[in-house]
Amino acid sequence: MKAALSIVQKSKFSGIYFSGTLPATPVTAMSPQFSVIKTDEHFRSCKNAVSPHILDFYMLCLIRKGEGIYHFDQNGYYLKANTLCLIKPYTLVSWHAQTPFQEGFCCTFSEGFFNEGLENKHWLKRLAIPGHAIIPLTEAETSYFTLLLDDMEHEYGCRSNPDAELIRSQLHVLIRKAASLFAGRDNQITPKNGAAIEIVKSFLQYCKDDFANLMSGKIATLPSLKQQAERLYITPNHLNDTVRAILGKSVGQYIQEELAGVATGLLVQTKLTIAQIADQLGFSDASYFARFYKKQAGISPSAFRKQNP
Repeated sequence: MKAALSIVQKSKFSGIYFSGTLPATPVTAMSPQFSVIKTDEHFRSCKNAVSPHILDFYMLCLIRKGEGIYHFDQNGYYLKANTLCLIKPYTLVSWHAQTPFQEGFCCTFSEGFFNEGLENKHWLKRLAIPGHAIIPLTEAETSYFTLLLDDMEHEYGCRSNPDAELIRSQLHVLIRKAASLFAGRDNQITPKNGAAIEIVKSFLQYCKDDFANLMSGKIATLPSLKQQAERLYITPNHLNDTVRAILGKSVGQYIQEELAGVATGLLVQTKLTIAQIADQLGFSDASYFARFYKKQAGISPSAFRKQNP
C-alpha cells in the first residue's frame, strides 16, 4: 500500500522548501496566514528538491533567476527566469532545481487573510485559473512584480509590527495583476510530456556527474552525444530532440555553455595556465580551447583573465 501524500500546512512551509534557519521575521497575528520570502543567492537558497506533497494554502512564486523542473498535479514544466507561478490549495506539488540557486520571491497566504475586509469573499476561490497558473513574463513585468514583492517583503520582515492592511492591499494588487496576465496571455507555458521530463532530469544529472568526474581527473573528456544516449537507452536523435523540446537548446549547446561556465570559473579562481585549463577540460590544445571560449563568451580566455585578475 502506498503511503498517503502529506498535506503541508502553512506553518510547515519554510521547513519543506528551505534548508537551514531562515532569518528571523516578526511573530504576529498574521504570521500563520501570510509570509513572503526572498530567495536569492545572497539571502536564501531553496532546497535542491522537494518531494511530492499537497499544499493547504495559496502560493505565488516569482522566478527571476535559476531553472527547475516543477510538477503541479500531473503536469510537468521546465521553468526558467521571468516566470510567475500561482498555485491553489490542494494542488500536488514537487520540484527539482537544475541550477545551484533560485533568485526571486515566494509568497504564501491563506484564503482568510486574502478575504479579510473584502465584500466579495468568493473572488479568490472563483479565480478563473485551474489548480495552478504558469505565467511567462516580460522583463518589464518581472520588474513590476519584483518591486511589489520586495516592498511586501520589507514591510513583513523589517518592522516590529508590520502593517497587515498594507500588505493585504498589495497582495490584492499582486493576485489581480497575475490573474489578468494569465487570462490575456496567448503564449502560455504548456506542460511537458512526463517521459520527456524524466529523460531530461536523468540527462542533467549525468551531466553534473560528468563535469565532476572531468574536474577530478576520473575521465579525460566528456561523453559524446552517442554515449549520452546509450546510457539512457534511447537514440541520439531522441535525446537531442527531447532536450531541445524541454530546455530550448540541443545537447551540444547545453554542454558547451556549461563547459564555458566551468572554464570561466577556472580562469577566475585558479592560477592554472590557459594550456593547463584546456588540458583539464579535455581540449586537444590551448588554441582550440581559446577559439571555443571566445565563441561562447565573446572574449578570449587571456583577455578575460586580464579583465578579471
